[in-house]
Amino acid sequence: MKVEGTALLHVCLVTVLCIKFVTCTTYDQANMNIFDITTIPIPPLNSYSIVDYQGNNFNVIPADYFGNLPSIITLFLNANNISEIAASAFSGIPTLRRLHLEGNVLQELCPQIFLNLTSLEELYVYSNQIHTIQPYTFQGLTSLEWLHLEGNQIEAVHSQMFASLTSLLRLLLDQNGLRTLENNSFVDLISLERLSLKINLLEVIYPETFTSLVNLQQLWMDRNAIHTLHPYCFQDLTSLTQLLIYENNLQVIQANTFFNLISLGSLSLYGNDIHTIESIQNLTSLATLLLQTNSLEVIGPGNFTDLPNLEVMDLAKNDIHTILPYSFSTLTSLQILQLHSNNLQIVHSAAFANLSNLVQLQLNKNWLIDTIEAYSFQHLTSITRLFVIYNALDTVRADMFSNLTNLERLELG
Repeated sequence: MKVEGTALLHVCLVTVLCIKFVTCTTYDQANMNIFDITTIPIPPLNSYSIVDYQGNNFNVIPADYFGNLPSIITLFLNANNISEIAASAFSGIPTLRRLHLEGNVLQELCPQIFLNLTSLEELYVYSNQIHTIQPYTFQGLTSLEWLHLEGNQIEAVHSQMFASLTSLLRLLLDQNGLRTLENNSFVDLISLERLSLKINLLEVIYPETFTSLVNLQQLWMDRNAIHTLHPYCFQDLTSLTQLLIYENNLQVIQANTFFNLISLGSLSLYGNDIHTIESIQNLTSLATLLLQTNSLEVIGPGNFTDLPNLEVMDLAKNDIHTILPYSFSTLTSLQILQLHSNNLQIVHSAAFANLSNLVQLQLNKNWLIDTIEAYSFQHLTSITRLFVIYNALDTVRADMFSNLTNLERLELG
């Protein structure tokens, strides 16, 4: 839970086993989480800023139930048995900033439930049974910054589902069984910085899926069933720094898939079934590219271009048997290159041309059989660690490792 402010909120502990509040005018918290209450009591709450009802057994929150409670900032209703919230249930708490509804049995969220909560900043509704969120349900929550909806049963995100949430910074939709993201589903979320869609059933990402998310910094789509990323599908995400698409079903990376991701620093594509990369290009801020555990066989000069700040590339555990000359020649900032656990049999003399800043190269666990051409590593003038162990090299020639004046560790075998 996000905590703001400088004053600590005190706890008024209730130790008597009865359903009543203890008057405690000098404290800020009313704690009712030690009872198995089935009906929400109506206590004198005017002086409390935190009210804790978690771990009880409520079923329904009636309309306007909380009346006029101008002092409450945080309300815990999590881990109850709430299945229904009436319209305007919280309208008497205009100062509410944090509302916890996680761990209940809600199935649907409708408009008017959150009426008058213009100060609400954090809303936690994860781990319910929600399958439907009606359009404009969150309308009026102009201060909302965090919305947690993970662990529900939401299969589709439609336009207007998140209408008017212009201040939202974080949206979590993990583990929902999501299959569909309609075009322009997130169009109003102009302030959003983190969007988590991981562990769902998404299959295709279209060009207008993420329209208007110009401030998005983190997009997590790992562990879905994504087989297609359409070209230009991320083109509006000019502030994106981290993109996670690992453990999906991707086979082909088309040209312009990552078009306009000018701020992207980390791209994770490992654990897919990628056998073809038309081009990963023009990612001028990219520092880390993870492609291990895929099905790549051949690496060529057009696969990775205009990645001037790339420092780490992991191509381990693919099926790579060929690296064509000058395949990495534009990656002039590359420092670590992982190629272990592939099917390489030959290392061409220009395979690592222009990698003058490379400090670590792993070629272990391949099928190299005395076929490292002379001067294959001559361009690696900064290399300090070179791993060629667990191959089948019978002969080591001096010209294999010429010009490696900074080499500190060499493993052969």
